[in-house]
Amino acid sequence: MARQTPLSTIKRYRWKELGLFIIPFMIFLLAMTQLLLARSVRAGLVPTSSLSAKNLPTVEGLIPVLGIIAILFGVNVLLSFTFPKADQVLLPLVGLLSGIGVMMALRIGPNLFPPDPALGTRQLMWVIVGIAAFLITLFGLRRIEWLRNTYYIWAILGIVMVGITLGRSLRANLDSPTHDQLNIGPLNLQPSELLKIFLVIFIAAYLSKNIDEFAGDDF
Repeated sequence: MARQTPLSTIKRYRWKELGLFIIPFMIFLLAMTQLLLARSVRAGLVPTSSLSAKNLPTVEGLIPVLGIIAILFGVNVLLSFTFPKADQVLLPLVGLLSGIGVMMALRIGPNLFPPDPALGTRQLMWVIVGIAAFLITLFGLRRIEWLRNTYYIWAILGIVMVGITLGRSLRANLDSPTHDQLNIGPLNLQPSELLKIFLVIFIAAYLSKNIDEFAGDDF
């Protein structure tokens, strides 16, 4: 086995992914800064929301954003040493969407009726849980041949999720923002979200199992 040198490690680093993170990180910092300035203006602490050296937000106020940035950067470093050849576009996209979700939760939480100042924190916790699940899946399912041999099970599960979604939609309260929501203890779950996962697994497994037929001249 070839010995890893510092130069080879640098070449194997996921630089494309790190570069794609720059824009989401800047968006997070700017959005959080503007949100904190708007809150300060509303509270009468500063006269204007224009950014200046006198009304820069504190590091404590930027903790949610800095937490997201640190987590995503840590995942980038980890993947560079463990899965350097994996796709380098998906994680920045997921990070951007997740960060926007946290920003929106931080923005609307205090303005809900009744107010929910902890909404942004809970959203951030779910992002952390999602990243942890991503890493567990990545390292725990290195061999996924069994998915290819059980694609029909995922199709059945998808049909079940569709049935649950339709059933809940017909009986749901029309005033509710989510008509297909299932309440399982303290958790609120939408079957349609699981349907997306099952659909991706089914299509990928089916195509992988029948790749020879699709690659034929008659296709």
